[in-house]
Amino acid sequence: FAFSTSTALAADRPSDQDVVRVVQQAASLLPPSDIPVKIFDPDKVKVNSAEERRFLKSIGGLVIPGERIVRMSTGGKNIEPASKGDEFALYVLASELAHEYVHADQLGEREAFAKQEAVFQAFINTGKVDKAKGEKYLKELRVIAESEIRREEARKTNQR
Repeated sequence: FAFSTSTALAADRPSDQDVVRVVQQAASLLPPSDIPVKIFDPDKVKVNSAEERRFLKSIGGLVIPGERIVRMSTGGKNIEPASKGDEFALYVLASELAHEYVHADQLGEREAFAKQEAVFQAFINTGKVDKAKGEKYLKELRVIAESEIRREEARKTNQR
């Protein structure tokens, strides 16, 4: 289980140590994994366009196709609240990490969102997450999942 930061962090974000700590906490809520996790700052990554920068700033994590490494963003919307002790954000972050682990195993959005939902549902079922707040989150996640799955399927169709 390897954590590393790939770039310096922006001053308005949690420190490197805080980000690594909170991602490790999120990972500890999941079954053990041998998939390495790296931390990246979307403001420091070299990109080719403003569109790529916007994309990197909009995500919590990613897996580069063909690699078996999860990269979690310092700009992910749950990193800062989780680093400040927001337990709900920590459980959401853990479910996002589970999602990325699925991509690291070279599977698509359908499988990744199914895993993310199952992990979060387990947090609700075991009382780790408030049921009403958790169900609201899952409802929002399903809308995002539906959109991302459709987008992925359209890309596959256009590549044929």
